[in-house]
Amino acid sequence: MGTDLENIVASPIGQPLAAILFNSFGKRGTLAVWSIVVFVLFSAIANTITASSRQIWAFSRDGALPFSSYLYRRNEKTGTPIYAVCGSALIAFVAGLIVFAGPVANGAIFSAAVIAQNISLGIPFLCRLFGGQEWVPGVFNLGRLGPVICMVAVLWMTFSIAILSFPENPDPEASGMNYAVLVVGGWLFLCLLYYYFPVYGGMYWFKGPVANVSVMEKEELDDEKLGVEIIT
Repeated sequence: MGTDLENIVASPIGQPLAAILFNSFGKRGTLAVWSIVVFVLFSAIANTITASSRQIWAFSRDGALPFSSYLYRRNEKTGTPIYAVCGSALIAFVAGLIVFAGPVANGAIFSAAVIAQNISLGIPFLCRLFGGQEWVPGVFNLGRLGPVICMVAVLWMTFSIAILSFPENPDPEASGMNYAVLVVGGWLFLCLLYYYFPVYGGMYWFKGPVANVSVMEKEELDDEKLGVEIIT
């Protein structure tokens, strides 16, 4: 990399990592290495859209999202939730346009995404610790260490949220402020408004997750599983 950091940051390439590769490998070497970076990023995006579209489909199945009747539809041939995939990609595209608003808005979106992920993971952990109902462990569990590990995870995510909410400088101006808190707070406000809105809010019509397996079907599946275990 060298010690000339100013020229690396001010490189006309516009990307410090690419500038370092260009100084070390030249044009062809940089394109070869950068193609791997692009492929990895594309794979990560495909994985993210796959996960988010399945979540959108699951929430739409329960009727919890706007336009659920459309997002819940699946392709007849492939069985994939094509509308949820398109909806997820569209939301990502619209959010990606914020990058043109400048580095401050771009940084706020990326920080808010990680903060929101920690919040979504922390909620079920807190429900596990303070839900008030008897916990029925599954086949794999951590035993007595489960609550301890769960609490450590919650503390770590709380610490991460605090770190991601701070600005880069201790005395920031408006142009250098970290607006991730504003983005996350605004999103949480809209979610609460969507649920508690008088008459039309989700609290008046949402009945919880939809069961896909009836009691009779569950008994049949249990019998089939038992038969397989006896045969094996």
